[in-house]
Amino acid sequence: MENDLVSWLPPKHPKSIKCQSAAKLRENRLKMKEREERLEKEKESTRHKEREKDRERDKDRERERDRDSDDESSFRSKYVTEKRDRERDKDRERDERRYRRDDKYRGGRKRKDEIDPMDPAAYSDIPQGTWSDGLETGKAKAADSTASGAIYQQRPYPAPGEVLAANKEKMKK
Repeated sequence: MENDLVSWLPPKHPKSIKCQSAAKLRENRLKMKEREERLEKEKESTRHKEREKDRERDKDRERERDRDSDDESSFRSKYVTEKRDRERDKDRERDERRYRRDDKYRGGRKRKDEIDPMDPAAYSDIPQGTWSDGLETGKAKAADSTASGAIYQQRPYPAPGEVLAANKEKMKK
């Protein structure tokens, strides 16, 4: 007999507890989460459609009242502004949906105020900066001539011996 139950101990052991595998539980949890998200999307879309229908119904009633009025030019100007407002609202909603979708599926955009966890500013009280902020500038750096041959290229930084000698001189001063 085959099933999806697993146990840490042999199945016939008296202390054996049979349960679903972690992979099965994870799969079930993902299915439930997807189902909940789909239901939430459907609810949101139906709410949105209902709101849109209510707006349209209200605007239609208002248009009818305006048509009944004697002033035709006020009706036209009002209709044009309503149309413009409706288009603006649709554009805003589309942009908001796109932004939410980007955050959801791409992990969101990195904000400028967020600190990189590898940056020393994330865990100390030094200011946030770029990779070159702590380097000394204006020093003339000669290439290291200790590595030679066709395989080796000259390094654009001083040899370790030169650095030690320079540090020794600093200590003497």
